[in-house]
Amino acid sequence: MNIGQVYTHLLTELKAVFSYDEAREMAFRLLEHHLQITRAKVMVQFNIEIPDNSLPPLALAMEDLLANKPIQYVLGKTLFMESEFIVNKHVLIPRPETEELVQSIINELRTIVIDINFPIKVLDIGTGSGCIAIALKNYFPDMVVFGLDNSDEALEVARLNAQNLRADVVFCEADILDFQTLDGLPDFDVIISNPPYVLEKEKKAMQKNVLEYEPAAALFVPDNQPLLYYEAIADYAEHKLRPGGYIFLEINESYGEEVKSLYLKHGFKDVEILKDLFGKDRFLHCKSN
Repeated sequence: MNIGQVYTHLLTELKAVFSYDEAREMAFRLLEHHLQITRAKVMVQFNIEIPDNSLPPLALAMEDLLANKPIQYVLGKTLFMESEFIVNKHVLIPRPETEELVQSIINELRTIVIDINFPIKVLDIGTGSGCIAIALKNYFPDMVVFGLDNSDEALEVARLNAQNLRADVVFCEADILDFQTLDGLPDFDVIISNPPYVLEKEKKAMQKNVLEYEPAAALFVPDNQPLLYYEAIADYAEHKLRPGGYIFLEINESYGEEVKSLYLKHGFKDVEILKDLFGKDRFLHCKSN
C-alpha cells in the first residue's frame, strides 16, 4: 500500500466514530508517529509505498482509537508546556487547564525568584506524570522541586519524563491523606496540587474515553467529601509551608467559594479564586502568614 491508500483507509475507518476533522487529525498523527511521515509528505508524496511490516502497528492503533482509547495513550505521549511527556494508563492526560495553572505560577513567581538568594523549595502533590513539577524545574532551574504521588506506577512515568527532559526533580511515594508517609520532607516555599476533585455523581456527564481509560483514583472523590484533598493539603501546609509561602491549586468549578472559605478558615491570606479560559472557577492562589 502507498501513503495515500493508508491515509484514506485510516480516515474512512475513523470517520465511523469521529467527526471528519477529528478523524483527519488522528490519521495524520498516527502516520507521523508510526511511520515518521509528515503531513506535507502525506499530501504531496502519496504514491510512496509503505513497507508491509509497518502496517500491523497502524492497524492496532486504529483499533484502539475506535475503542475510544485516548490518542495520547495510543501514542504514549502528549505535549505539555511545549515539551513531550510520556503518558500511560497510570497517569492522567494533562489538560489545558493545568497548563494555565503552571503559567499562572510562573507569572506569580517570576519576579519573586529574582529577589530571593536561597533555593526555593516546591512541592507538587499528586504529581502523576510529573508535568507540573518538571515544567517548573525547567523554567526555574535553581528551584528544588519535589513531586509526591501515592502511585508507584505513576512515579515510574514521572521519573522517565524527568530523565527525558533533563529535569532534576525529587520524586517521593507518599499519600497526602496519610501524614505518616510524609515524614522526612523539608519545609516548603511553594505547594502546588491538581488533586482528585471530580465527584462520583459527575461521572454521568463525563466522556466515555475518560471513564474507561484514565486512572479513577486520580480523578474522583466521594460525593460527601468534595473537599477531601483540599482539607488535607491545608492541614499539611499549616505545618510545612514557610511564612510567606504560596499555595497554588486546581479546583472543581462548582466549589470555588467552598475551597476559598476553607483556606481562609485555616488562616491563609490573599486567598483568590481565578477563572480558566472558559470562564469557570478553576484555580486557587493564597499565601501563608
